[in-house]
Amino acid sequence: MNKRYNKKIMIIWLSSYPKSGNTWVRSIISSLLYSQDGSHDFKKMEMIEQYPVRKQFLGLVSNFHNIKEIKKNWINSQEKINLDGKVKFFKTHHVNCKIGSDAFTNNENTAGTIYVVRDPRNVITSLKYHFSINSYELAKKMLFSVDQAIGTNLDDNSSNTNFLTLIGSWNTHYNSWKNTKKNFLLIRYEDLLINPKEQVEKITIYLKKFFNVDISDKKIENVINTTSFESLKKMENNGLFSESVKDKTTGDKKEFFHLGPYNDWKKNLDNSLAEEIVDKFNKNSVNFHPAPLPKDRGWYPHIHQIRKDEKSGVTLHVIDEKLDTGDIWVQKIFKLPFPLTSGVAHDILKKEIVQIFNDNWNKILTSKIKPKKQKKGGNFYSKYDLETPEKVKIENGSKEDILIRKIASRNFWEKSFIKIQIGNNEKFVHLEFSDDGILED
Repeated sequence: MNKRYNKKIMIIWLSSYPKSGNTWVRSIISSLLYSQDGSHDFKKMEMIEQYPVRKQFLGLVSNFHNIKEIKKNWINSQEKINLDGKVKFFKTHHVNCKIGSDAFTNNENTAGTIYVVRDPRNVITSLKYHFSINSYELAKKMLFSVDQAIGTNLDDNSSNTNFLTLIGSWNTHYNSWKNTKKNFLLIRYEDLLINPKEQVEKITIYLKKFFNVDISDKKIENVINTTSFESLKKMENNGLFSESVKDKTTGDKKEFFHLGPYNDWKKNLDNSLAEEIVDKFNKNSVNFHPAPLPKDRGWYPHIHQIRKDEKSGVTLHVIDEKLDTGDIWVQKIFKLPFPLTSGVAHDILKKEIVQIFNDNWNKILTSKIKPKKQKKGGNFYSKYDLETPEKVKIENGSKEDILIRKIASRNFWEKSFIKIQIGNNEKFVHLEFSDDGILED
């Protein structure tokens, strides 16, 4: 790997609030840069080191218990790091702050920043689990506190001992790094879940600013497959991950890759806490919804759009206390092609969501786009509307396109939610579409 960045060699920060996907993105970056074929290896991930740790301040700090002395040497330690003549990543959870006259970092020592952000309602559930916090009330205090800090025992003289890391509140942390102008890349945890290919490709383009590295489509495919949340969790269960934590009460090893699914907070938070978090951070919280709101709120609305031959669309809107009712920043309305299954439609909508986000997010951040209240009316679909397989009875005179829509709308990739009844016989049906028509598995 050869240096491509021609100016002074500097640090690329991989930053996030704790439990926001930093390790996940670190896995992706290390697989792209340090793996020949893109296959993930936790050992290679360790090549992206933590900052700040004890060894980075050796020769600069005489008293490692003196926080004032440490903060006065943030910049000095980074200048020391940059003496090796290499472009390098460092992961951090530190807020990009300034305490008195002492800044955490500066443009002279920073080549760029990749910042990973996650819905704070999911962050709080992961905080509670990871740090063995007894209640959501205490986890909330951690999420809201502007002077919150984490770190290990400074009596540990290991060179890799983490210093006290000031993380601040979720909002403080996000805004401190968001305002970094130099080669800034924002990655949303939820985007990685929805469309990992899009996000890995975005990271790939960013890396090529700094490194002469050959990243083929096949390598990207391997990265996506081996760094999926499910793959990382499986590798951890097989004892291949060294950063797992122990339960503070029982001493038992805890899963690091835990509580990862999209909008998992809905299963763990009561409504009042979810609303409080939204009230606290709603200016920075956005939801991607695969429908033209206010029409079609709720779960998998595109299934019903296929069924009814109605227009679909995607919407970016402010998260409020209710489901899919927040003010709208931008939306796109269009007709899904026919025929297609709900699985294929889902993929189309994911791409459209990512595209309107990429096209409009800077305008939202700079207030060039103002959110507008949703129109009155609309409808809502529950997930329970889809959990029970639907029975379709084939009768003489049934219109072909209506039957196709009914069947296709309830097909999600390999999974079918529909039964066909012909006479007294019933069976589940899974469909795929080819240029020649319908293929039945």
